[in-house]
Amino acid sequence: MWHMHSGACWWLAPRNLDNTAFTQTQQTGLTKEFGITVGVNGRRFYNDWDACAAGDVLPIGSDLATNVGYRHGATQWGGRWIHLSLPPKAWFIFDADGLAAGALPEGLTADPVADGWAYSANTIEELASQIEVPAEELVKTVSTWNRFCDEG
Repeated sequence: MWHMHSGACWWLAPRNLDNTAFTQTQQTGLTKEFGITVGVNGRRFYNDWDACAAGDVLPIGSDLATNVGYRHGATQWGGRWIHLSLPPKAWFIFDADGLAAGALPEGLTADPVADGWAYSANTIEELASQIEVPAEELVKTVSTWNRFCDEG
C-alpha cells in the first residue's frame, strides 16, 4: 500500500497540455536531468537532478543521510528522507538542446508542440505567459540555473 502513497509523488510524469494523457517515466526512464521543474510561482521547488535521473546506483550499505535524491516520493532533505508537498501544478522547463537530449521520453512524439505535449517560446517571458507563471520569477529562476550550469 505504501506505493499508492509514495508512487503518486514520483517525479511529476510529463502530461500533455490538456492533462488527458501522461507518460510513465518509470518504464521509459527519467528525463529530469534535461531541464528544471518549476511550480506555479515560477520557482524550482526540489532537486531536479539527482542520482535517480543520472542512473547511478547507490552501493548497498551506503549512508542514505548523505545521498541526495528523490526516491519513491521521498526527498533527502537535511539528512532525512521526507515527502515534500507538491505545488498544485508544475512545469518542466527545457530548451531545444534538452529536448534533443531526451527531455521527453523517447518515442513519445516527433513534434511535441503540434501534438500538445509542450509549449514553444522565443523568450522566457513569452513562455511564462503561456504557462501562467510570474515572468520575473521564471526569468530569475532560469537565469540562476543557467549560471550554475555555466559554472559547473
